[in-house]
Amino acid sequence: MKISSAICTLTGTFQIQIHSFITGKEKLLLYEYMEKGDLHRWLHELPAGRPDMEDDTGGDIWEVAEDKRSISDWPTRHRIALGIARGLAFLHQGWAGSGRPVVHGHLVPTNILLGEDLEPRISDFGHPSDTTPEGDVYSFGVLVLELITGQAGWDEASVSWARGIIRDQKGLDIVDPRVRDEAGGGPETSTVEREMVECLRVGYLCTAQSPEKRPTMQQVVGVLKDIRVAPASSSST
Repeated sequence: MKISSAICTLTGTFQIQIHSFITGKEKLLLYEYMEKGDLHRWLHELPAGRPDMEDDTGGDIWEVAEDKRSISDWPTRHRIALGIARGLAFLHQGWAGSGRPVVHGHLVPTNILLGEDLEPRISDFGHPSDTTPEGDVYSFGVLVLELITGQAGWDEASVSWARGIIRDQKGLDIVDPRVRDEAGGGPETSTVEREMVECLRVGYLCTAQSPEKRPTMQQVVGVLKDIRVAPASSSST
């Protein structure tokens, strides 16, 4: 398991840490514990994107009924997208001295785990396949489309459908209504909508049919950082 040994040396902020691995007839990886589960769960299984339901016995279906943190707000979704992009950019730099990028090979929401503050960690990377960094960029683009629209089950046809809408400058028609509702109306909603449409554009660029036309993940990080500038905190008087 040379790849596991090498991956254990990667210490990027946005990759899940592998504490140990076992080789032999049975091969096991020991990851750090990510208590909030995966991104797919938060996007598609939790009501309103937050764990506030209880079962009929009074127990919590989603671990902590009082936990009102949500990914229905735009700043959180943008932070998740940017964190994943940074993690992939780090992987594509490769480990020290190898001169070879680490390619994930299977970037999907179930492989994005969330920590206490909903910070993302990329897991299950290093698949032995013929996937290239450009293939990872495409997968990231699909993930961005899912993150912004809130829709699951993406395939080649649905990516083509979304790209057509974005190309026609109608991206606002497919953004997740939960995020627009969270903005609460007013000027802030207009800003959120503009930034989400710009983020959809990133998904569009990453899913270009020709791999050579796709941006690098380092370029994607730069674009995502520019899309949303955190509001300045008001000074105390």
